[in-house]
Order: sequence, then structure tokens, then C-alpha cells
Amino acid sequence: PCPSSEMLGYAAHLLGCKLPPLQPYGRIEAALSPMARSFWSENRRASSRRLRHQLGYRLLFPSYREGLAALTDPRT
Repeated sequence: PCPSSEMLGYAAHLLGCKLPPLQPYGRIEAALSPMARSFWSENRRASSRRLRHQLGYRLLFPSYREGLAALTDPRT
């Protein structure tokens, strides 16, 4: 688990893009669509521990970093 800003920053890095400056949610909330407001109003982190240990599921990538890198790899 990591903050969404960290994951988005890494994705932007892989694509050679700059992220817009961070804005406090309270400042931009009124300008967001209802769907965007619903999405960005919460910050949930998920762990794959239970999925892996109790169900024996094997993930293709150990973290979001490897998964995002695979998305940008022209060989895959």
C-alpha cells in the first residue's frame, strides 16, 4: 500500500509527464463532478496479504511499480 500521489507520480515518471501541482481536496471539491468527488473523497489502501496467504493467489507483479513498468514496456 502507498499513497495514491506516490503511485500517480511514478506512473507520470514512466510516461515522461509532469503531474499538476497538488491541490488540497477542500479547495477543488466544488469544481469536481459527482463521480470525481466520490472517487477522490476517500483514500483507501488495500493489502493483498489475505488474498495471497489464505487463498494462495499468486500475483503477477510484486508491487505497483513492476506492474506499471510492464504496462509501459513495448515488449509486453
